[in-house]
Amino acid sequence: MKGDNLPSPSQVISLYKFHNIKKLRLFYPYANALSALKNSGIEVILGTYNEDLQSLAGDTSTTTSWVHTNVAPYASAVDFWCIDVGNEVIPDDSANYVLPAMRNIASALHAAGFNILISTDVLTEVLGTSYPPLWWSTVAVKGGGQQWPEVVASGGGGGGQQMEVADKGLQCP
Repeated sequence: MKGDNLPSPSQVISLYKFHNIKKLRLFYPYANALSALKNSGIEVILGTYNEDLQSLAGDTSTTTSWVHTNVAPYASAVDFWCIDVGNEVIPDDSANYVLPAMRNIASALHAAGFNILISTDVLTEVLGTSYPPLWWSTVAVKGGGQQWPEVVASGGGGGGQQMEVADKGLQCP
């Protein structure tokens, strides 16, 4: 993990359990954290490195290797809720790699026998309309005619939003 004087992954998991926190997001695969999450009952959103998007989008052997390295060794004991492909790279230069990478990872997960959701995070600035947040309302996406899948905003009182890019060929929350 990045930072100094951080508690160990097992200490963090103990804190999560003590405070009855049921979900955790790892922004990138970290073997020690994944090992600490085994049999914890905590649902995990596992991210990819943004730097890996191009290779994940272009080479199915890379996505197969990614799944076999970062998911398969832990899947029997870690509750993977979602794989988050790219962190706020839309609308940046890497945006064109997000959907192909999502599809490749979904295919690799399916081929390995895993039924794990696929998602990505987008910057809210790409939304044409984002207020007021509505439960499962479809919103417009800015982007010069790019062919993006449906973008869904879900929020509910308090103004918090979770953005999901849902492709009809992928199973997404």
